[in-house]
Amino acid sequence: MPAVLSVILTASGFFFDSRHASRYIVGLVNFGIVTFLLLHLSVALPAGSEVPIIVRFCGACNIMAVAFLIVTVIVNSVGRRHGTPPTQIVRLFRGALSKPLCLHVFSREDFSSERKNYAESSDATNEMVDDKFQPHLREDWLLLADGLDRIFFWLFSLVYVIILAATLAA
Repeated sequence: MPAVLSVILTASGFFFDSRHASRYIVGLVNFGIVTFLLLHLSVALPAGSEVPIIVRFCGACNIMAVAFLIVTVIVNSVGRRHGTPPTQIVRLFRGALSKPLCLHVFSREDFSSERKNYAESSDATNEMVDDKFQPHLREDWLLLADGLDRIFFWLFSLVYVIILAATLAA
């Protein structure tokens, strides 16, 4: 049951805003649950020459929990970048990949509240002033971060299906 909870926690973590601290909390709780489960299994299971299936699955879930935290840091840092984002990728996310990845275009209200929250945060720097004159650049970085987040969600889903299939086949 805790292994299934780990898969659900990782998948649900992608539904949190990538710029929100609760996503880090979900990742850390997930990592903690699987680590304690692995510790319990190391004590509870008899020693043998072969690694039990549940231990292999939990080990893979733990690796995925760490990967989720790394993806969260990457996506968060992309969303906070300044300057000009890669235009080809932004066009791809606004065009062909917009519907398959369920990307939304930020409304001006969403964008202005994001700008206000960012300006009030401790990460606001002088570069924020540069983006003030080009608000579409900030919007493009946020779109890029959301697009990467959705791609990683589908990649994680595929990896979990492969892990589950390999575990059940063993």
